[in-house]
Amino acid sequence: MWNEFLDFIFPPTCLVCGKRWGLGLDRGSSVVCSRCDPLAMPYLDDLVTQWNSELLTDPSAHQLFCDRCGEVTTSWGTITQPRLCVPCVLWPPPFRRVRSLWRYANQVAELIKAYKYRTRRPLAKYITAVVATALQGTESHPPLFPEHDWELIVPLPSSDEMLRQRGFNHMGQVARALSRKLGIPNTVAALTSSRNRAPQVSLIGKARYDNVTAAFQVNESIVSGRVILVLDDVMTTGASVWGAASALNEAGASAIDVLTVARAVDFHHQRLSRSKEQRAIVQELVENLC
Repeated sequence: MWNEFLDFIFPPTCLVCGKRWGLGLDRGSSVVCSRCDPLAMPYLDDLVTQWNSELLTDPSAHQLFCDRCGEVTTSWGTITQPRLCVPCVLWPPPFRRVRSLWRYANQVAELIKAYKYRTRRPLAKYITAVVATALQGTESHPPLFPEHDWELIVPLPSSDEMLRQRGFNHMGQVARALSRKLGIPNTVAALTSSRNRAPQVSLIGKARYDNVTAAFQVNESIVSGRVILVLDDVMTTGASVWGAASALNEAGASAIDVLTVARAVDFHHQRLSRSKEQRAIVQELVENLC
């Protein structure tokens, strides 16, 4: 009752858009208004199902996730087990699995920008809560990782320059809070940025991979022989998580999974309109490889 009275006298503001609740703007969660709350957005795998129904008429061409990199790919479950995309067959990645909660767009993009670039630190608790819910599963949605054996949570590190600009380790805070919820140890000391590199957001394509080459230092005594969950905010090309996972593998990590809050998937959406002839060529390639 007292909190409701205080909210009436001093209406709280949304940590994403900065507007006060009330006057038609309802409270979504404890810190985000209903307009900015991404919980109304479908999870990434549900979104792909929606794309299938909208864009594809051939059931055999339905798009599913690659079991390793998480990229949207043609349904090759009868050809490769686990179901893998062509790049993962040709060039196996250094991680075991990558999963993301949402597509990086709309409310999700604004949420991450507010937390990452406008230093809205209380959003760490909110992000942790939605990530933990996705990992544990709900009545309407299975867990993001049906099975896991993680022994350590490691946030993807930012460069020293970005840490100075933001004033805090944004994914380190989420990793600590998630560690308490899941009962799994976490550390920022296992993986650090070895040199000041250009922000990934300013680069595209191959430049992203070149930028993260030898960009990470690993404390071998912490990671050797352990199953690790790497945590990041957004996956675009996957260059950063590829570089981090490679470094962890070289230091003796037993296995690595990657979890990101969001993933840029606009280019995946375009792949859904691939012609039947192109799908046949790719399928023949996979059959010859397996």
